[in-house]
Amino acid sequence: MAIVTSAFDVTESTTSNKTGGYVGGLATGYSAAETVSIGLALVSLIVVTVGGNLLVCVTIGTDRKLRTATNYFLLSLAVTDLLLGCSVLPVSAFVTLNGDHAWTLGGAAFCNVYISTDVMLCTASILILFAISLEDWYSGRVLRTGLEKFFIPH
Repeated sequence: MAIVTSAFDVTESTTSNKTGGYVGGLATGYSAAETVSIGLALVSLIVVTVGGNLLVCVTIGTDRKLRTATNYFLLSLAVTDLLLGCSVLPVSAFVTLNGDHAWTLGGAAFCNVYISTDVMLCTASILILFAISLEDWYSGRVLRTGLEKFFIPH
């Protein structure tokens, strides 16, 4: 089992697993019941994430009334979270269930791609949420400014 400590340093794991058994030939760190329950919880979260974001994408894509500036921001957020749910979350679930703090998937290159994708998509989600809040603040400010002309006596 390989341990990735940097992009170029991959060493063999010589530590033994102290707490758990073996599931599928891997030292998990969890008992079989814990592995199954954690695995089911993680898979259900991934399914809800992918399914919910797919529904948002399909809804905004098919209904013309929902094609507004704010909903385009929501669509962008849904696409980002959909990519996160399809590419990063399954690998994270595997690493969590692996339990042994060793990277066993495809070596250092895949580890770097995985971490970079995770950071990029999470940062994109945060920036989109920031853009949504700015757009909401700006639209409220324009609305208030426009209405004040009618309600404030001159």
